Amino acid sequence: MAYAVGCLGAFGAFTGFALPATRLRLWIVTLACGSLQARTRYGDLLTQIQINLALQEEVAHVLEQHFGLSGEERKQCIEQYADDYFARMKWT
Repeated sequence: MAYAVGCLGAFGAFTGFALPATRLRLWIVTLACGSLQARTRYGDLLTQIQINLALQEEVAHVLEQHFGLSGEERKQCIEQYADDYFARMKWT
């Protein structure tokens, strides 16, 4: 869902949601990837967000421009993406 929302450029779609930090990070990174059409351009997001420096830079730019995240916050969102992705299995 977050990827599709990003494809539509609806950056404010999750405003007002009370989410745990792990879920919010996952959603905004996935939304950023959607806005960049990253699946079409790079393939598997789970792998690419970890190893593809160009994608990491593009995502960081979206996180800064549309969510106002600091450098440290952007870094944390990107570095924690895989952990947050797998942690979603535990969310109730």
